[in-house]
Amino acid sequence: MSTASLSAKPPTAPAGASRRGKRCRRRRQRAGPPSPRPARAAAKPKSVVACECGAWSLHVGPLADPLGPEARQHRFRCRSWRCESCRWARNQDDARLVRAIIARNGPESLLFTVLTFDPSAYDGDASTAWLELSPAFKRLCKRLRRRFGSVQHISTVEQHASGWPHLNVLFFSHGMRARWETSATGLRDDLRHHAVQAGFGYIVESIEPPRELDGIAGYMVKTADRSTRGGIANEVAKLSQLPVNAPFRFRRLRISRGLSRPERAPKKSTGHLLRMPLERAEAKWQDWRSRQRRRARRHAGGVTEGHDARQAPVHEPFASSAQVEQLATDPGLPKGSLGSAARGPDAPPAKGPRAVDPSSSGAEQRVGPSAGAGAEPRSCQKKG
Repeated sequence: MSTASLSAKPPTAPAGASRRGKRCRRRRQRAGPPSPRPARAAAKPKSVVACECGAWSLHVGPLADPLGPEARQHRFRCRSWRCESCRWARNQDDARLVRAIIARNGPESLLFTVLTFDPSAYDGDASTAWLELSPAFKRLCKRLRRRFGSVQHISTVEQHASGWPHLNVLFFSHGMRARWETSATGLRDDLRHHAVQAGFGYIVESIEPPRELDGIAGYMVKTADRSTRGGIANEVAKLSQLPVNAPFRFRRLRISRGLSRPERAPKKSTGHLLRMPLERAEAKWQDWRSRQRRRARRHAGGVTEGHDARQAPVHEPFASSAQVEQLATDPGLPKGSLGSAARGPDAPPAKGPRAVDPSSSGAEQRVGPSAGAGAEPRSCQKKG
């Protein structure tokens, strides 16, 4: 190692850099820990806004012929729980889905409970609780699977009058059901312990099998129908518990992948979305259909009633398809006769082929009807 490398000093920071770093650290310490990222303001998706004001429409037709005469235009319906006009229908669909899943998977391992949040654990900030809801529930399910084995669930998110979220959960677990039959208090204590460790509050209501299988589905999705009266809590479902303060792209009904779902009916129709009002979509569809009918009549030949007389009549071919194939296979067929036979007698003459004069090198000559009867062929001599 050379003496120059030993005598070299390590690079030092510019003057004042350490002082600036100390000032930044002191400023951060005085400001305290960074505040959590606020949840995105509850906003309606574009589909919900378009459904409420009627800005979109749907084109629906049979699967075999989407653009046939049976195709129709309908007003677009978002079927979202955020939409005031589609909310009731969406709740009915969710209730039917929950009833079908319970019937397919059986009520032998079914348990119902409600999970809440502790405001003191989140410094009274409900927006942070909305963001932590999904991660906390995933942690809880992981803990329960380690403790009781297979655990599947159906959960719906609701909003309390104070703005804080809570979950109605249906657990499908034979291990949890066996624990409840042995000691219901012990299962409640276990669930409370795991819920607190996952991020939920200490208050966990009693976990027990539902008293009425028909009413539990309507109670969970808040359909506000007769099936929810006199249910497990003797409570009439209210639509005011919808999670209107939930962040954007929030899923209200959550179903485990391990649960068996009912099979869907075979698809019989198809369509696409039209970003225009229904009246405009119907007018454009009628205009397109009329143009298709005119085109079909024009290709059929002749001018029929209602056809535009300014259109030129369509000439029938001079030779049939069989005669054209016979001419094409004839070795003694002169050049150009096949095209004239297929075009017909009234067709304009075709341009002649390009011919090259062998006497002049690099010269191109065009021979055709544009050259006149006794005119000399015009040559384009390339400049050297």
